[in-house]
Amino acid sequence: MMLPTTFLTSTSALFVLYIMTTDTTCITVSAYVPTAGKAPYNMQPRNYENRAAAPPAVQQALHVAHNTESAVAPWRIALNIGNKPGYFSSTSWPILVKCDFCKTNGSNQEVIPQQDDVRYTIQTGQVVKPIEKGKWSLENNRKLAFSLSFPESMSRNDLTINAGTTITCEGLLYTLTDLKVLNDNFYQARDKTWELGGQLNDMSTEAWDAPKRWNEEKQQWEKKRGLEQPLSYLGKRLQHARLQQKQEQENSKRPDPKTLSGFSGNFPGLPNENDKVFIGNMGIIKQGTQVIGTWAAEPILGDRPVSYIQ
Repeated sequence: MMLPTTFLTSTSALFVLYIMTTDTTCITVSAYVPTAGKAPYNMQPRNYENRAAAPPAVQQALHVAHNTESAVAPWRIALNIGNKPGYFSSTSWPILVKCDFCKTNGSNQEVIPQQDDVRYTIQTGQVVKPIEKGKWSLENNRKLAFSLSFPESMSRNDLTINAGTTITCEGLLYTLTDLKVLNDNFYQARDKTWELGGQLNDMSTEAWDAPKRWNEEKQQWEKKRGLEQPLSYLGKRLQHARLQQKQEQENSKRPDPKTLSGFSGNFPGLPNENDKVFIGNMGIIKQGTQVIGTWAAEPILGDRPVSYIQ
């Protein structure tokens, strides 16, 4: 069975891998790489009869393709070093990293950059620095955390990341299933509040805007004001206040759509493997216990234009 995967090498050359045969000693691979000086669509095949004979980048993709239990989930991570929650820094440092979130055999959860370097610009030009894979975890199907490491020192303006630094990105993840539950709970609480509010409105209207009634004793029309059942009305008012509080509580559990990724994407290890997720765009970046920036993410989708994932 063919099992394709895509990734980028350190030279930004695109490999498309096909595992043709597998056994205990050999994996035959066709790796398509752009011919020097040609457009990416003009590719030439290179065959490797075993894993050891292939370049390191090909070996990495083989490891992902051969050992991954569930589909690799590609996401574009936007790191913003120096831009701490609550205020904007004019010297913030944006770094884009395209990553694959993988869950391999033995429940090993890795986040693997699609390139083994990151690139950013300073006044003197472009800087290229290596980046290394890390681990990811998901707590209660909501709290996402993952790490990435920078083996070399790098700096921009007055910001510096020391050699050997490992950063931890923390944020929130919402499955489509969870979002539906949160929305349904809110709509149920809102409907109950509206229903009781309508009853209160009818009671108030009847008490103060009721039509005149004929008084047989006085032989005249009278307009009666006031509640016929004041205790019942008061009880409903208290119940309505509690329902309003419940509605606000359920609404506070729902994320603002503006704080989520623009599109939903796949993610490994979910209870429902066909579920999609949104990732919050208000995550924090930590170095140890110190917050050093924020991060956001967007899924890398094959049907989106190239500009979307760059």
